[in-house]
Amino acid sequence: MSATERAAESFDELRHQLREALAHLHDPDYQPPELLRQVVGHPQAQDKAAFQAAILQKIADLAPHADAPATSRAQRDYEVLRHRFVLGLTQEEAAEHLHMSVRTLGRAQRQATHALARMLWEQRQRADAGTAFSEHEGSSSQSSDDWRSQVRENLAALRASAPELVSNVYDVIASALERVSTVVLQSERPRAAGVPRDLVAKVHPSVLRQVLIMAMTQLLATGLGGVELSAHAEEDRVVIRITGPASDLPEDPEVALLREILACDGGDLEIRAEGGRLEARIAIPAAGKVTVLVVDDNIDALHYYRRCVEQTRFHLIHARSGDAALEQMRSRTPDVIVLDIVLPDMDGWDFMQKLRRNPVTRSIPVIICSIVKEERLASALGAIQCLPKPVRDAEFLHALEQAIAQAPTASPRTGAHSTAAF
Repeated sequence: MSATERAAESFDELRHQLREALAHLHDPDYQPPELLRQVVGHPQAQDKAAFQAAILQKIADLAPHADAPATSRAQRDYEVLRHRFVLGLTQEEAAEHLHMSVRTLGRAQRQATHALARMLWEQRQRADAGTAFSEHEGSSSQSSDDWRSQVRENLAALRASAPELVSNVYDVIASALERVSTVVLQSERPRAAGVPRDLVAKVHPSVLRQVLIMAMTQLLATGLGGVELSAHAEEDRVVIRITGPASDLPEDPEVALLREILACDGGDLEIRAEGGRLEARIAIPAAGKVTVLVVDDNIDALHYYRRCVEQTRFHLIHARSGDAALEQMRSRTPDVIVLDIVLPDMDGWDFMQKLRRNPVTRSIPVIICSIVKEERLASALGAIQCLPKPVRDAEFLHALEQAIAQAPTASPRTGAHSTAAF
């Protein structure tokens, strides 16, 4: 089993253990498993009160910034966990407070628990990566290959916990600046200028955020006064520039971990000092937006799919009928189609046949997502996957990633125009 597969398995186990711990949070006889205790930071099994307090603190840590929209998924995740486990409300009481049905709350609680598990896992991986680097700095006997291998494995584990996540560069820079600003004077706070809101990088947001924090606090050793960040697209790369006062280039140990982290995601780092200023140029792969056409007359299903793809590179467009979808594709070819079988004007099988008869649309990957379970027929008509409703968020995202990977063209066709005629 590869390191990535082991990491994915460990994350799934952590998520299961966290779900069980929350369900038994106030049970005096509950014994938290070792993995969960280690990740939460309370390895002593007998100290149940401390473990409970640590879990509640982790829920508090999940709270988004005060500027986050009240309707954001991050805000909803936090509020669901807070009402259920911090305030100790029943499902019925929490559902009433949050203006949800009990069924919707149950689904939202599963998603929120996944988000909490992801946060715990990322914290553990960042801590492990930092430990690996500290051991490298403090031990001349450890080979460079050893610590680099450990960094790679830790980052692979982080990516495995949420392989679909990409970074909105504007949001990550804003978050990194907020973190750094908590430890510097008002007059020294770094600032961003000229960062487009639509830049998306193919790197985990936690990784990019930590790279930016490290670059600001470690490379610019003379202080953060006058530090500026900017970003732009450059062919298939996102380039982030950090400039600030510095008299000399940093020593190699100060940049080795940054270079290794970036290299693991196909990025690189260039540093130069000139005229009392230092410039760090971070280049990382861009993640083009992927357009997904959802053909489904169920609006609740559409809302659920949109929540699934938040903070990913997938952009959903929608059609409530087969004819409406075909009409959309006369002017815009999606990268992936998510198709329900039971449509108001034609069934999904007829829609699939129309797609396959047209040379412009026959190669578009199609994911069947329906209560109708006809996998053999779906495969015969060219669907790459057949997911039964209700679909889990992880399955949905995995199916989209597979669809892009199996598409005949290497790059998304977002925004492409077609001359399809049906």
